[in-house]
Amino acid sequence: MSSTLERAVQSLSATRFSFSDSSDYATVAKIWAHADSVPQVVLHCATAADVQAGIRLAQETGLPLSVRAGGHDWVGRALCNGIVLDLTPMRWAEVSPDRQSVRVGGGARGVDVYTVTDPLGLVPVSGTVGLVGVTGLTLGGGYGPLIGLHGLACDNMISADLVLADGSLVTASDTENPDLFWALKGGGGNFGVVTALELKLFPLDSIYSGMAIFPYAQAKAIFDGCAAYRETAPHGLDIQVGILPGPDGALMVAVTPSWIGDPAQGEAVMAPILALGTPLMVNFASTSFGVSRSFFDAHIHLGLHTWGDGIWFPAMTPELTDILLDQVDKAPSVGCSVLTHDFHGAATQVAPDATPFGLRTPHLMLELVAQIHPDQGDGSAEREWVRQTKAKTAHLRLPGGYPNMMSAEDGERVQQAYGPNAARLRAIKQRYDPQGLFTATALP
Repeated sequence: MSSTLERAVQSLSATRFSFSDSSDYATVAKIWAHADSVPQVVLHCATAADVQAGIRLAQETGLPLSVRAGGHDWVGRALCNGIVLDLTPMRWAEVSPDRQSVRVGGGARGVDVYTVTDPLGLVPVSGTVGLVGVTGLTLGGGYGPLIGLHGLACDNMISADLVLADGSLVTASDTENPDLFWALKGGGGNFGVVTALELKLFPLDSIYSGMAIFPYAQAKAIFDGCAAYRETAPHGLDIQVGILPGPDGALMVAVTPSWIGDPAQGEAVMAPILALGTPLMVNFASTSFGVSRSFFDAHIHLGLHTWGDGIWFPAMTPELTDILLDQVDKAPSVGCSVLTHDFHGAATQVAPDATPFGLRTPHLMLELVAQIHPDQGDGSAEREWVRQTKAKTAHLRLPGGYPNMMSAEDGERVQQAYGPNAARLRAIKQRYDPQGLFTATALP
């Protein structure tokens, strides 16, 4: 770090900061994905004023800027070689007096929100894993178990407070800066640093959910059977199917259904899933929404080399199942896994131009994940596995893909993901960030 930058940083007396020799720096630099970037300084932002100070510093020094919130970005964009704005001090959530909405800080994760909403029998539309950051998930779309009844997370955003590239703090909603609000509802984080979101809340005392573990040898029957059941199942049922390593490292098939409806019907709704094979373990039960989002927490390990992609398919077909299982059989390590996300019901009823999210027809989002501990290699074989799996399924997939899981290197797919909305997004980007200070998402 140059002495000029160090003096500039130290002049920010109201903002806490860390250099590379501090434990705080090391904690922030430990994110979900592999990142080669080495930040020069981390600013720990507890308020919007701290964010404004960080943006001024970036403007004055010409250094690149990135935002570290939940740290769950797939391509490591939380870190850069310049200034990192760490929003983890903003891990708060507040339910409105009328209990119709919840305000969450820019660094809040799902678990922070569920801590205040579960006791009230309320739930926001959010993701699959409680440890994932709410803001990043929402800005990029937000698949989750409530998708069939209430749509994507971005569809349920009421307002956002954010600091723009010029340092101004603004609110975006249907009535304030509506063009900016439209861009934030699925268009990603390229437009400013979001310090708070307001999200709709829905009544939900409990959710009938859990996990059923099947032997990997039954994977074909489970994948194809769940796909067939999805065609006739009520929209209150969300079904995720994944191939994951078990505690002993052996592969297993994990089915995680979530029933948002009468708990008394839960057992009957889940019965067709259990009939597809011989489960090794089943823990379906009525529980709080927050508890139900903890099922995958054991698989969230920061600091690993991680690569992934979110690929769109019309549906999980037998041919696609065969290709995926063949790829899993050839995987270089047990850190290579797949997980499905269904897009159905209410999410398909939103007009394609109502938000930037470009695909509103029923589809399957396939999450490819390849992870390896840095001590076990550089991850090149795992990265190649992701590339090959994408290539072998190319003839089956839809154009584009999940924006939250793509980078600028995906080029044409990024444009396809937003469809006709891409041009409007670029125009809004030019208006609010003409110098390109923010590069949090793949859209140029």
